[in-house]
This record gives sequence, C-alpha cells and structure tokens, in this order.
Amino acid sequence: MSSTVANLPLATTADGAKLYADLGGSDVRLEAGRPNGVATLDEGGAVPLTQLPAGQPYGLATLARDGKVPFTQLPDALLGQVRYQGVWDASSGTAPSTAPERGWYYIVSIAGATPLDGVTDWQVGDWAIFNGDTWAKVDNTDAVASVAGLVGVITAEALKAALGITGTDVAIADAAGHFAASTVEGVLAEIGARLQAVPSAPTVTALAINAGTVVIDLAAGEHFTLLLNQNVTSVTFANMPAAPRAKQIAIRIQQDATGGRTLALPPSFKATGGSDAQPNAAPNGYTLLTAVTFDQGTRWAYAMQEIAA
Repeated sequence: MSSTVANLPLATTADGAKLYADLGGSDVRLEAGRPNGVATLDEGGAVPLTQLPAGQPYGLATLARDGKVPFTQLPDALLGQVRYQGVWDASSGTAPSTAPERGWYYIVSIAGATPLDGVTDWQVGDWAIFNGDTWAKVDNTDAVASVAGLVGVITAEALKAALGITGTDVAIADAAGHFAASTVEGVLAEIGARLQAVPSAPTVTALAINAGTVVIDLAAGEHFTLLLNQNVTSVTFANMPAAPRAKQIAIRIQQDATGGRTLALPPSFKATGGSDAQPNAAPNGYTLLTAVTFDQGTRWAYAMQEIAA
C-alpha cells in the first residue's frame, strides 16, 4: 500500500513497522516509532503516548523524583496564582468573563451594580476575582483618595487654603467676656500680648478710701496696699472672675500717724481660726489681711494678723 505526503511517495512494509521514502532514487529510510523518524498509530488510529514529547508544549508532563508533576509544568490557575485579564465596566450588566479560570481578575474601570455572586457594590479600582467557583471582590476603595482635591501629604495650611477658611470663619464663644476678639487668631494674639505683659513679679496696687468706701478691682491683680487715713465703712469688689475660677487677695494695711482707724469687712468675709477682728491700731502700725473665695465672692475665708514693727 502506498500514499503521497508532501508530494513524496511513501511505502510501508507488510507489517507496517517501517516507512520508506523514495527521494528520486536515493535510499532514505524514515523509521516509524524511532528518534528522527515518524510516529506510528495504534489500533485506535491515535499516536501512542510513548511517542509524545515529554515536558514540552502539547506533550506529556514528566514526573519528578518524588513521583509528582513539577510545579513548573502545572497551570497557574491550579496553583492559585492570580492573573490580570483587563478592566471591567461594572455598569454593563454582564460578568467580566463567561468562562473564567481560577485566579483571573479584572479591575473595575467604571463603577456599577452588576451582580456577581451576590456582590453589587463595585467602585472604580475594585477587583473582580474568580476563585474557581464564584466571583469575589477585593475592595480597593476604602482608603480616602483625596481631601478637598488634595492628594498625598496634606498640610494644615494647604487644607485651609483648599477649603477657603479664613480667620473670620472660626468664631469663639466667650460669654464671660475674657477676650475682646471673636476669632481664633484674635484670641491667640490677645493671649500672646497678655503673656508678654505679665511681669516677672506680681504687681502691687495701692487702694484708695473714698468717703469711707474701698473698691478692690480684682483685674488689677492679687496684691494690694491700703493706708488707713480714715475709717473704712464699706468694701466692694469689681471684675470678679466667673465660675469656676477662684480668687485670692493679700492686702497690707497701714495706719496713718493718727492710728486707731477701723475697717468694716463685708458680711461675706468669714474669719479663720486665730484671726484678728481689726487691724493693728498703733500709729503707723501694719496688718496683713489675706482672703480667698471659691464661689465668686459669695463667701470669703480670711485671716488678719498684726505685722511686728
């Protein structure tokens, strides 16, 4: 029996073991089932596995020393590796692929609600990945992409400029009237000015007696002097701090050359143990009066003691 392949006449032996090609009278033999020969066919008309190349594309996988197929000859999907397949329009209403393989993933380019195995929330940047049985989502949109149009490292000044915030946009609620300014910048400026104005030692303010009345301005500080050149019949306070701030004062009282002047304290003044009731009456004599209030002047605890000459 003979046939023609590539315009070359071929012939077989009776048992089909060998094929011979007649190349213009030259005697070239192509042996069947041999290296550098041609493959034979089994009874089913197929090439026997023993004649397929090992470890080559479209061939047979080999076995390692442990009797297992090497990883290098296994498909990526079987090993669990992910493989990028392209972008996906999640608003299209169709899956990224109708025949996906394990490890295939697509990146959402257009947000949408196409259902994939129960997942409908798809944002730009999310992954749709196939695990071999179902689709799943890798959510890549939880992180803040930008703030007021700013990305990367955002400074306070850059954010303030991006939001258009000025000093007048932030107001200060100061019902007690501690500051004249109503903005953060203004209040900070006032605090800075006050700190610069604070002396290294407390200021001592001299009190005056007008028609028997002494007015103590608590905004002036905590240390005062009082010359008793007449009897004091009334003591009042100005600029009492608002709750919950406490206030204490110290007054050095001195009699004039006449001496014997008296001091009438307000009913809110409550003496501590051992306190004198009146200043030292001796001419030019000194007395120290200290007092503290924790309830904005409702009650003062005071002590009055003579200062030795």
